[in-house]
Amino acid sequence: MVEHNVTKQNDARAISAPPRRWNEEADVVVAGYGGGAISAIEAADAGADVVILEKNPADRHICNTNVSGGIFICPTDVAKAFRYIKACVGDTVDDTLCRVWAKQTSTNTEYLKRLAESVGEPSEMIKHEGTEFPDLPGADGISNWILKSGLGAKMFEILDKCVRDRKNIQVAYSSPGKRGQ
Repeated sequence: MVEHNVTKQNDARAISAPPRRWNEEADVVVAGYGGGAISAIEAADAGADVVILEKNPADRHICNTNVSGGIFICPTDVAKAFRYIKACVGDTVDDTLCRVWAKQTSTNTEYLKRLAESVGEPSEMIKHEGTEFPDLPGADGISNWILKSGLGAKMFEILDKCVRDRKNIQVAYSSPGKRGQ
């Protein structure tokens, strides 16, 4: 294993600038420190050592979660959500995965509320306008939500605090994924 200059920022483990070639060990590697934070949190909570590879440097990190407006989907009806996602993706995604998506996304408000409360952040949600594609089958079973305390930047702040709270997650900034040669 290669040693790095690991800096602590608010108790998070971060590699400020990894060398050109490096050999980190982790049970789980996550690409992207935005929405990927959720994968890292779940893996860490299951006991894994996690490395998040983030292409941006720490001082200029802007993720899609931060700028997305913070709107997230949470179906009210799993069967309708399945029909909706199938109408969105067609045959490009397996039915089993679409069923998992429909079931899991239906817990998004509860999940985000639990994450927010775990780091002392407000967790109240506001139901946002209807779905993006209201004419698709199952659209009446889809709801969009937003945190009352703020938009995407607030959502990422919660995810960031959750990552920083877990000592078994390391964020490697300035680490874009590249195709192996």
